[in-house]
Amino acid sequence: MNRGAVVRTLVVGAAISSLVGGCSSGSDGETQPSTSAAATTPESVLPTGFDGCDLPQSVIDTEELKNPKKDDGWTTGANKWLGCRWVQSGGYGAAITVSTITIQQVRENSEVTVGEELTIDGRQAITHYKPAQADKWCDINVEMKNGSMEISIGNQPNREKSGHRHPCDIAKDLANMLAPTINSAS
Repeated sequence: MNRGAVVRTLVVGAAISSLVGGCSSGSDGETQPSTSAAATTPESVLPTGFDGCDLPQSVIDTEELKNPKKDDGWTTGANKWLGCRWVQSGGYGAAITVSTITIQQVRENSEVTVGEELTIDGRQAITHYKPAQADKWCDINVEMKNGSMEISIGNQPNREKSGHRHPCDIAKDLANMLAPTINSAS
């Protein structure tokens, strides 16, 4: 056998071995894919039907939001999120994401104080904050299938445009503007 034939035989043998090695026998004798872990993507974990990086222009203009930066925590920890951080010049900062955190998880979280439970655009919503940051930080979660839309507001009292407002009020205002844009199936 010449050298080319040997190389072809080894390559074909390796390819067949790879194909057979990637399968396991099912209980009824049919070949089944191996049970190696599938790659997890944001689309397979997070709620869909809202994108915190693609806000309506009317909201961006009204709130004077700019400089969206990806806020991506979908690969870390038990809770996942994906969206963008926005800033209002001379005002507050906002992280607007979809999250696997549910309204019930917020209620059960002993590390936060629930501010208010309300309905926004027909969806359950809940504001919450850590007690030590009550006047500077507030989150609101608006119910979605498989989690929530989460808006986190950081607002320092000395900010020119927004310092006079409580961060939970800002979060509720944004939620009222954005909840109607969530896909109704979500």
